[in-house]
Amino acid sequence: MQDTQNTCPVCGMALTDSTAAHQLEHEGTTYRFCCQECMDAFAKDPSAYVKA
Repeated sequence: MQDTQNTCPVCGMALTDSTAAHQLEHEGTTYRFCCQECMDAFAKDPSAYVKA
């Protein structure tokens, strides 16, 4: 299985599925994060990071 390239939506760090430390689902989309702090910031206010 190929690793998918992602970007942490909070800080912009490049990561892959296998290097993403944390993930969270929001409105049917899985977001991947580089660290707990970025995931917590996203969970607190997803609209600040999700482009409509």
